[in-house]
Formats: sequence, structure tokens, C-alpha cells
Amino acid sequence: KGTTDFRTYLVLDFSKGIKGGKTIVLDPGHGSPDPGAVSNFLCEKDLNLDISLQTEELFRHKGYDVYMTRKDDTEPSLFDRADAANILNAAVFISVHNNSMPLDMSEAARKLYRGTTVLYNGTALKPAKELAIIMCDELVSTLRTHKYPLQDRPGLLLLNSTWVPAVIAEVSMMPHPQDAKMISP
Repeated sequence: KGTTDFRTYLVLDFSKGIKGGKTIVLDPGHGSPDPGAVSNFLCEKDLNLDISLQTEELFRHKGYDVYMTRKDDTEPSLFDRADAANILNAAVFISVHNNSMPLDMSEAARKLYRGTTVLYNGTALKPAKELAIIMCDELVSTLRTHKYPLQDRPGLLLLNSTWVPAVIAEVSMMPHPQDAKMISP
């Protein structure tokens, strides 16, 4: 009580002089024991990992270095996830999620909510609004989902603890039957 913990890191940059050294940190949200949202027989932590592993391959194929905050059913702390991007001086940090709705929302209302949104922090050291716009547009056009307005969320730890452009991609709305079918493995 009344104490503060500080973390100190020594960051060494070996990328100078290396061509194409752009690093992307992919963060599959949640992980054991936190399942994230559970809806339509889908578990968010599993979907996030599956989407992230597929995305990792796409980025690697395009020549990017990719660091995954988790590759199995573990749950790194939020600080450890953000620290990975900071320590690696990543080009971007992308946290992959799938959205849910309040449990007390009526079934009729649940069926109306569908689509993709991206969260960013407009007051961050390196704001990522442009990245959020591009990511949301690409997800919507590729997945053919409804586009929800971007969300400026400076209070979220992942978005205010990174020193690199950071976004949280809410790929789909899990409770919506069409979104659930689209993202089902």
C-alpha cells in the first residue's frame, strides 16, 4: 500500500543498416484463463489467436518481421503486451479482438449490431488514427462487414502504454449470427 512499481528496460537497436527491418507486434487479445466474449458457440480468445496466426503469415509473406504476444492459450499481462511493442520499437502494435454486447440487451437488438470497428488513442505519443482508418476500411472491404465509427479510447491501457502507433481491431460482432458464421473456424 502506498508503493509504486516501476519497470526499467534497456532497449538496444540492432536494426540500423538492416534493410526492411519493420516490425509489427500482433496481440491476440485475451487468453487463458480469460476467454473474452463467448457467443454463438465461439470463444473470443480462440478466434483472436486464429486470426492473429493467419495475419502473422500474411505479414511475413509481405516481408515484415512479426512478433506475437502469444502463440498459445496463455495470457500475458496488458503491460507485457504493450512493452513488447515498446522494447522492439515496432512500426505498429495491433491487438486483435472480436466484439460483444451487454448481456441484458434484447435478442432483437442483438441481431441489429453487426460489423467492424477499430479503437485508437488520439492523445498517444504516436496517435494511430490514420492506421485505424486504414485498418477498418481494409477489414470492412475484405470481410464485407458493416463499418462502425472508429473509437478514440485514450483510457485503455494497451493504447496509452505503447510508444508506437497502436490500435485494437474489433474484427466482428460475435453475437450477430452472420458475423459469427463468417469468423467461425
